[in-house]
Amino acid sequence: MKVNLRDRITIKHKKIASLEDIIISYLSEDPKRTITNKVVRALSGEDDVNKVKKAFQKLRKLEKIVAVNEEASAFDFAYKIKSLTI
Repeated sequence: MKVNLRDRITIKHKKIASLEDIIISYLSEDPKRTITNKVVRALSGEDDVNKVKKAFQKLRKLEKIVAVNEEASAFDFAYKIKSLTI
């Protein structure tokens, strides 16, 4: 079998950081910043909408993030980092 060195193989790259780490890191850069499922998928390379949704649910349960608008449609749902008030 002859190998053509001009043939290209694309290997999908995924970041090593967890989805939760990516979300918190992104939101921590600016307290006014919000994040959506679509943004997390773009930042992480994760294609699975449900994996991202579960990461959001985990962070909400841990009270690290809050929904911007509970009444928003599924496609407009965004989160922000929970304010630290003492």
